[in-house]
Amino acid sequence: MLSTLEESGGCPISGALQTLSWSVLVLHSGVRSSVGPLMGVLLVSNMGAAIADVINDALVAESVQKERGKTKGELQSFVWLALAVGGVIGNFVGGLALSWMSSTTMFAIFAVFAAGHLLFSSFVKERSFNFKSLSRQRKKNIDLMEKSSSAIDVLKVQAARLMDLVTLPDIAMPLAWFAASYAVIPAMGGSIFYYQAQYLHIHPTYLGLAKVMGQMGLMAGSVLYNRYLKGSSPRKVLLAVQVLLSACMLSDIILVSRMNIRLGIPDHLFVLGASAFAEAIAQFKVLPFSVLLTQLCPSGSEGSLLAFFMSCHCLATILSGYSGTYVASMLHISVDNFTGLPMGIFIQSIAALIPLFWISCIPATTHKLAAV
Repeated sequence: MLSTLEESGGCPISGALQTLSWSVLVLHSGVRSSVGPLMGVLLVSNMGAAIADVINDALVAESVQKERGKTKGELQSFVWLALAVGGVIGNFVGGLALSWMSSTTMFAIFAVFAAGHLLFSSFVKERSFNFKSLSRQRKKNIDLMEKSSSAIDVLKVQAARLMDLVTLPDIAMPLAWFAASYAVIPAMGGSIFYYQAQYLHIHPTYLGLAKVMGQMGLMAGSVLYNRYLKGSSPRKVLLAVQVLLSACMLSDIILVSRMNIRLGIPDHLFVLGASAFAEAIAQFKVLPFSVLLTQLCPSGSEGSLLAFFMSCHCLATILSGYSGTYVASMLHISVDNFTGLPMGIFIQSIAALIPLFWISCIPATTHKLAAV
């Protein structure tokens, strides 16, 4: 399916969808004040972003086929480092801009960036990335597209190949662990954010800086992984990340119980510390797992597998959000009542440790599988 998307110009489609959605927000103020139309526009924008992410993953996955020995994992680390740097700059500049720009102006800037993406991607072809040779599987995909008279036929064949791949035990078991490691955690981030903003009245500037600090943590984690951890056992790395994630989640109890005040730490400084890094750690976990999948995947199928993996990640995150909403409802957490929030944080932190019971699904060492 990745071959079909790439050859049909997926990046221009992505840019067009995002340009359209942000332009609508700029030109029609009524859309911004109505929940239904606003959700529709944001859905279109997110679809465009998702298409771009899929193609980026495919390009990275195809490029890492040339990595050998000590260079394995370096490209993914560099990509995550670039992502973190972009996040730091974007959150910092965006936080400053919000203090003197209207939302309409901000939406217009987003639309201009999306239009630039559309223009640039329209002139960039996959062959310009100078891949020296196509894999045997990739050549089969292209030959199939040339011979087939129907895109549906191509998608059916590609979907069947993807199913054959993801049902392999060596692929299915790690994928199941990773998806479950997110899905079993009831996400309390929304409740914690409302507590910080509505109850503690922490200035939005500090909440924005917390995002910047989290992205800086992600940047540091990417460098640390590339230098010291990429050769380590993937099972040990993911186990350590999961434990660290649980600890950072649990640290929010210090804020909710007001223990930080007794320790002389102001609220706005505390959110710039451990509270800011839980989200960054959850993002960082994708890096070692994507490296693991690339090492396990048969040559020629990396792009499709990485795209499927990110889809599983998104689905697991959605399930985590819904379960977090359910837990918040059961504990009667609302904008006016945060008495149950410490228990919600504790449940979230303990749930983050549950995947450790089946950490054996992650291989201690890796080996490349034969082509499907």
